[in-house]
Amino acid sequence: MTPPTPPRKILMVVTVGGYTHAAPVLEIGKVLAQRGHVVDFATLEGQESWTMGYEYISQLHLMGHGPSHEDLEAYYLRMQENQLVIFKALPSIIKWVKWTKQIRQDARVNYPLPAPSKPNYLVLINSFFGLEVSKDIPPLVQEIRPILADAYPPLSEPYEGFLEKHKKTLYLALVIWSISEAARRDIDTSHQFSGTGGKGFTFASLLKGEHSSFVITTFAPQRVILDHDHTVIYLTYGGGSSANEGLYHRKLMLAIGFFFDQISNVPRLVASGTSEALDKFRFTPEEVCQKIKLLSEDIDGLYKRNCTRMQRIARAASRRKELGADLIEEVMYDTEGRFDGEKELRPMHLQTADMRMSTFKARNWDLWLVGLVTLGVVPLASITVGK
Repeated sequence: MTPPTPPRKILMVVTVGGYTHAAPVLEIGKVLAQRGHVVDFATLEGQESWTMGYEYISQLHLMGHGPSHEDLEAYYLRMQENQLVIFKALPSIIKWVKWTKQIRQDARVNYPLPAPSKPNYLVLINSFFGLEVSKDIPPLVQEIRPILADAYPPLSEPYEGFLEKHKKTLYLALVIWSISEAARRDIDTSHQFSGTGGKGFTFASLLKGEHSSFVITTFAPQRVILDHDHTVIYLTYGGGSSANEGLYHRKLMLAIGFFFDQISNVPRLVASGTSEALDKFRFTPEEVCQKIKLLSEDIDGLYKRNCTRMQRIARAASRRKELGADLIEEVMYDTEGRFDGEKELRPMHLQTADMRMSTFKARNWDLWLVGLVTLGVVPLASITVGK
């Protein structure tokens, strides 16, 4: 007897981006594998390590050469330094638009590409209402964030010992790693600082771990550090994963966005009542100190109250990766049943009816027209009968 939800072979593909872009996909794949599906993963060479800890993957497919570590470092550096990249890219964009238009003309394609207001495919959004502003979304678009791993490695040295000795710790991570090797090359390691006791120290001594109040590493186990009670404030760049993890682990955040989604995430974190923002162009040491004081003192208790509120929302929402897997199965089984070869027998069950109608019908203009005509005809008929 065929099971009601038979297992299928599913291919997940992640090419560009870093591990944090692949992790949500791999987490949903884990749920699908637990339901009996055979799950393959495709990526670029050099990114095979992303699958570590995801032993459910049946087969790994490599789709070509991936970017080297040096390529990625140079790319992120360009993004940080070049604020006008979109304007500099305009000539290339215009050239591409003209090229595309010419190809369509040569092929005698004279109709516009379809631009539906709602997708006819499944879109899973790694976000949740509370961080995002609530809005109406169609059935084929669902927010299932935060997609986070259910477990992570325990705290180890030197982090465990440091956090036990420092009960009010600020955790700073503006990239996946705390201060990468490339970033260290750009630091003036001879720069002098003065501690609270007047004792001087340099960046070089900080990087060597010679100051007891600092731990600087090229990589930090973020989830377990954020989960520790002695981590009081999280200074973050506000990326999607960082925002999720900060809220999930109930941390006060000082956020400074640099590019892409970070720019929009920072005001959302501030609006949630859990965070304060820094402007990357204009912030000063005095402002950093003032906002750290504002967060840590929390005079009226609203920061911690909102941290608790957002943590509870995030933890409840984090269970939605099961919903993500549900929707993938729904669309998959629906597609199998509504096609006979290449012939479509019926529309998608999650597609709203208005997407299969003309604008005239979808907006009920036909009914309005009938109503208006009726309102005009009835009085006219009454007058005629009266005469």
